[in-house]
Amino acid sequence: FFAFVVVRGPSDVMAFAAYSAPVPLQPHASLYAPEADNPSHAPLGGPPAPSMALAQPQTQTQTPAVAGPPTETQVARPDNPVPIPKYEMQNAVATCSLGCSLELKDIAIKARNCEYNPKKFPACIMRITDPKTTALIFRTGKMIVTGAKNPTDAKVACKKHAKLIKKLGFEVQLKNYRISNMIGVMDTKTVIHIESLANKYPQDVHFEPEIFPAAIYYMTKPRVTFSIFCSGKIVCTGAKSVEELEQGFRNIDQITQSSKMRMEDFAPLRDDDPPPPS
Repeated sequence: FFAFVVVRGPSDVMAFAAYSAPVPLQPHASLYAPEADNPSHAPLGGPPAPSMALAQPQTQTQTPAVAGPPTETQVARPDNPVPIPKYEMQNAVATCSLGCSLELKDIAIKARNCEYNPKKFPACIMRITDPKTTALIFRTGKMIVTGAKNPTDAKVACKKHAKLIKKLGFEVQLKNYRISNMIGVMDTKTVIHIESLANKYPQDVHFEPEIFPAAIYYMTKPRVTFSIFCSGKIVCTGAKSVEELEQGFRNIDQITQSSKMRMEDFAPLRDDDPPPPS
């Protein structure tokens, strides 16, 4: 179209020239997303046009790994460590030799906190309070100390018992000290379905509810035995060291994982619930 412009001075001439200059057609930024940030495509006299390209989200479908039931060999591998579950050591039993023959009747008479009744038990029973332990002293010089809460206390108790006997006039020499048994207890805070565990590991689990309420699991690596109760308590016996006890609890925690049931899965009983059928 035609327009008439009245020019009154040099400034109006320059404004008319700028207004009448052809402006190149700008492509839409959504069609050329990589070139939208190019300053050459920006509108005349203004800042660069922002990019309007929408990034397409890249979705990657990841198939979750399905792990099979843990086996004893898998959970016991040293290159695949498993966190140690929380447990409590209840007893550390130590065995040693005093190196001489003993007169148990004299020990029971002269020493304090001693019991000796050969008709009931062929050993003299001696007790101390620090650490709180009990010693079974045999005529051959063999001594078994039980009741300690850890191997350190068991060794201290053996030395104290041997020192008390030495004061009674016997030539005591402490020999062949070793930990013969360690007992630990773990509470999983869950309910364990013992029957499913026995069906899953028939060669390793012995379960007879008419005789004993717990399932007995015999582990070979390490060589320990577990008593598994449906309340979630697991008792380990037979460990000879702290390492064996911890490794055993690692293994049994993984083995019983599929048989555990949360307490939240059980609906609480209400007052208006009908009584169970007789």
